[in-house]
Amino acid sequence: MPHTQKDAAFLPGDPSFTLMGTPAGDTRPAMISHHRRRAIPIMTEILEVTALRPAPGLTPEDFVAANADINEYLKRQPGFRWRRIVLRGDGTILDIVSYDSIKHARSGAAGITGEMGGSPVHEAIDHSSVDWQFTTVLQHVE
Repeated sequence: MPHTQKDAAFLPGDPSFTLMGTPAGDTRPAMISHHRRRAIPIMTEILEVTALRPAPGLTPEDFVAANADINEYLKRQPGFRWRRIVLRGDGTILDIVSYDSIKHARSGAAGITGEMGGSPVHEAIDHSSVDWQFTTVLQHVE
């Protein structure tokens, strides 16, 4: 699906960059640097980031195991790129899912509680601990 300026709505407010059109055939939005006067393509990446704790009596490993069906669901979703589940030193789990647009991220997330509402993962979460949000990647270095 082509990226649109709406998909890139979460760009930083840096006044040295402006959204602009791209050359014919390139459907990605771009920013133009006012310092260098050249187009910089925008690679939209939206992260769904959820911080949570396992349900009482369960371990982080139990949470990961309860996600088997969710992993398969995510692989079928348009725009899905990757998923990481990480453990912080304080025992909080960060569940990070990458999508190519906010539209796909919202759709994928809605299915976790909709289509996948019966998943065992929902019983593996202390719901009072959940902090869930969409974020936009500002820089990606490989």
